[in-house]
Amino acid sequence: MPHALKNITNFDSAHSTLLGLSFKLTARRQNFFESITKPSIKVRLFHALLEVGVFNFIYSFRTHFVTIN
Repeated sequence: MPHALKNITNFDSAHSTLLGLSFKLTARRQNFFESITKPSIKVRLFHALLEVGVFNFIYSFRTHFVTIN
């Protein structure tokens, strides 16, 4: 195998290894930040109920004061 071709394949394998490592690190970092910032199930449930309550309030307010001709 010519020397230049050997260097290209070595570079290619090293590059793919680095890419794989960077993807792995990115995924780990993302999981880590998600685990920190992800609210607990109680907080998410409370937010969902709050959203539904606000939506219902606005909808009932709108239907109460806006009459359809």
